[in-house]
Amino acid sequence: MKKAGCIVQLLFLFASALIIVSCAQKSGNDKESANNDQVQSDKSATGSETTSANVYIVKMAGQEVGKISVDGAELKFIVKGTEYQSKLSGDKRKYANKSGDILAEVKYKDDAFKVRTPSGDLLWKIKLYDDKVKISNNEENLNGYEIKLSSPDKAKLKKAEATLGEIKLKSENKTIEITSSTKSYTIDKEKISLAFGVLLIDEIPENLQYIIMAELIAKGK
Repeated sequence: MKKAGCIVQLLFLFASALIIVSCAQKSGNDKESANNDQVQSDKSATGSETTSANVYIVKMAGQEVGKISVDGAELKFIVKGTEYQSKLSGDKRKYANKSGDILAEVKYKDDAFKVRTPSGDLLWKIKLYDDKVKISNNEENLNGYEIKLSSPDKAKLKKAEATLGEIKLKSENKTIEITSSTKSYTIDKEKISLAFGVLLIDEIPENLQYIIMAELIAKGK
């Protein structure tokens, strides 16, 4: 009888150990599930995962109005619901929609690039400097626009010495504000780009603005 009692006691202890292990595993799984739920919750709260450093989302009044993606030699953008992709060939790059309709081509020079019609006519010439860019609709860069850094966290858009708009870094919320008397945009980035000032040049059609911006971003301006 004593031997049988020992066996019963051992079986009881073994069953208890199994229950403890099972509870520990369930607790671990519950914690992992909670962590996963929290990650998903964080994504839902922000609307997406962390934005890639190569993606620039343009917002107006908090709503997305355009997006630029710069990844090495791959430049593309979306504006007014239309996506444009580009293809580089030698010293030219052509931008087209998904149907293959060419919007414009970019012709490269050492210190400049030109945005041209598909047939090669000049639309805009962009001259590059260390701390500024000049944008004009003629080969001589006459009567053009100038976007120039005034400090590490501020740049201005000018024409004929008149200030038309500003680009400012709001370091407290890591946002770039791009404003003029008629427009106001934001881009969630931590560094000023001269490219952002192109958004304030009303004379340039919006889809061409995004071409110039993508090119300037790709050139580190």
